[in-house]
Amino acid sequence: MPKYKYRCADCEQEFVAFHPIKEKLRDCTVCGIVDSLVRLPGVFVSDTTLPKESRAGALVEEKIKQFREELEKQKQACKEEIHE
Repeated sequence: MPKYKYRCADCEQEFVAFHPIKEKLRDCTVCGIVDSLVRLPGVFVSDTTLPKESRAGALVEEKIKQFREELEKQKQACKEEIHE
């Protein structure tokens, strides 16, 4: 289930709740005020501030590069075998 963050417009308490996408909480569980909750937007954290080698996917990118280089070497070796 997705995680949502809410804030009460009355008591200003913030809390996290897990519930289905189609459901929306409306009543504050802290102060009990009806129709006082506001769902806060989710936060996306980008890893672009990290060094390239520390980013998610950096190892995958490096391995893909290595495999492509190896594939090119193998292609060249096959071409040379055929033409000899």
